[in-house]
Amino acid sequence: MGGKHFSYPTYLVARKNISCQQVGLVAIYASTLPTRRRRELYAGFLRSLEGDGSRREALEQAKSHMPGDVPAILKKVVEDVRLHTVSVASSAMPKQVPEGDLKKIKAMSWLLDHPSTQADAVVQYI
Repeated sequence: MGGKHFSYPTYLVARKNISCQQVGLVAIYASTLPTRRRRELYAGFLRSLEGDGSRREALEQAKSHMPGDVPAILKKVVEDVRLHTVSVASSAMPKQVPEGDLKKIKAMSWLLDHPSTQADAVVQYI
């Protein structure tokens, strides 16, 4: 797993599985990519998932096919969401949490799903 050489066809298949939301296949293909690329690809895939069931399944697939990468992938998901999600407060709904902030809050749950990243949830919160 985690070959040293980049395989563009494998990368394309992984991207296709992501676009089709093939949760069971993305981790398999991603695991054959070089470390940096597989972490970026899988973190992007996790960010794209909406339902808790899909998120859990994707996390289990990652644990199965690339267990050593899971903490780094989860940290990347949260960092990317924190850095790239813009909060937009609406004056019409002052008591609601802005959509950008909701995405950030939901992203934090990724860090709580793996024992080795739970302490990072506290750091990201601060």
